[in-house]
Amino acid sequence: PVAAQVRYRQWLYPLASKRFRAERFEHMGKAMQHARESKKIPIWKLAWAASVPTYVLRRTEEGRETLRPKVREEIERLLGVPLKRKSRARIDRAP
Repeated sequence: PVAAQVRYRQWLYPLASKRFRAERFEHMGKAMQHARESKKIPIWKLAWAASVPTYVLRRTEEGRETLRPKVREEIERLLGVPLKRKSRARIDRAP
């Protein structure tokens, strides 16, 4: 019997992104680290998927560096959680 290679999408912990609030954490890197570790994604794989060097993500998680807006949006898309709260309009608009 030959072992068949099985490829499947790794199931993520379902509650990892439910009610996720990035403002609970000290900085964006801690929020990113928590989301990444709760979904069991290695840092090198996230860096590869986002096309950024691993050391940039490592420095961000340590709080020594911030991500560029385009990179942050890509990582938010990959992790499925917001890393920065989007500011609301200061003026209420009438519908």
